[in-house]
Amino acid sequence: QQGPHAGRLVLPLYENMPLGEGDKLHNLRAAFSDDQGATWQLGERISYAQITGWGTEAQIAECAEGGLLMSARLQDGGAERILSESRDGGQTWSPARIESALHTPPCMSSIVSRVEGGGGGATLFHSLPNTTDERKNGTLLRSTDCGKTWKHDQVIYPGGFAYSALVVLNDGRLGCLYERDDYKTIS
Repeated sequence: QQGPHAGRLVLPLYENMPLGEGDKLHNLRAAFSDDQGATWQLGERISYAQITGWGTEAQIAECAEGGLLMSARLQDGGAERILSESRDGGQTWSPARIESALHTPPCMSSIVSRVEGGGGGATLFHSLPNTTDERKNGTLLRSTDCGKTWKHDQVIYPGGFAYSALVVLNDGRLGCLYERDDYKTIS
């Protein structure tokens, strides 16, 4: 919505490539389109050189002035999320870093941005199970500095909480769809 790549569509990609003998190569990157999806280009892969594990189930949100933040589920690492930033519309990404403020077991989570009009600012919202070992305590966190710091906003649901999807509604409020109570209900 902002910056030199305003109007660009950006889609997170998770690559899972067999290497033989049961080994696989896992990568995160983005595809982007400047013609409303008629053609697509691939961005560079995100480096995992500085972390243990790899990312899956990524989502992308817009930061201030058109920057992007990718948040991904961490596999074979700890109980946090992987974050990476792009300043060129998804063509290149910073090396993956672990965000310890986003305590969560491996689980698909959601991130969206609410872009503030006029001033170019953006607030990021992240929903996730906020524990280190179980998918429960669904929490909404917010960042006003493109994911450098996160503040607890509110508990969405204290019980079983998994796979969530956030959306910014037309009036600026947030909606959250999530699985709860051992996947018995979608709320």
